[in-house]
Amino acid sequence: MLALVGDLAQKAATLNPHLGAEILTKTPGIVLIDELDLHLHPKWQRHVIEDLRTTFPKLQFVCTTHSPFLIQSLRSGEELLMLDGQAPEHLWQLSIDTIANGIQEVPPGTSARYEEMQSVATDYLKLLEEAAQAPNESRAAYESRLADAISPFADNPAFQAILEFQRAAKLGS
Repeated sequence: MLALVGDLAQKAATLNPHLGAEILTKTPGIVLIDELDLHLHPKWQRHVIEDLRTTFPKLQFVCTTHSPFLIQSLRSGEELLMLDGQAPEHLWQLSIDTIANGIQEVPPGTSARYEEMQSVATDYLKLLEEAAQAPNESRAAYESRLADAISPFADNPAFQAILEFQRAAKLGS
């Protein structure tokens, strides 16, 4: 961010030395920035647009982003151009979740890993119920399937322990 601001200030000073101490506030122009949010912490993303506006009030910034934080920081009357669909007005009034889900079409939720673990746990418990109803001679096959189901989660011993505890309670050790 410092390099960006420094580069803009240097260009303004080079192109408009006659503006003196008012170079930053009086230099007009258009600045294109691809992925303004790149490498910025979300806290910085929330105010970077306003900071650029304040520092360079005569510059028009045209930026790309995938950040709902930047989208949320747009003022009423500023444009959000989207490749598909029409952006609503008053973006600053919308929550990050609403922007991510409604505008960027990223549904709210948990991580893919968490959702996979939830699905595996549900399937595991269903399979455990089947195993409990199955005759004793088919239990070994069920035990193998149950062990295979949780083996990808060896990095999460608590997850495995809870499901194995359920298995032991249902089928015995």
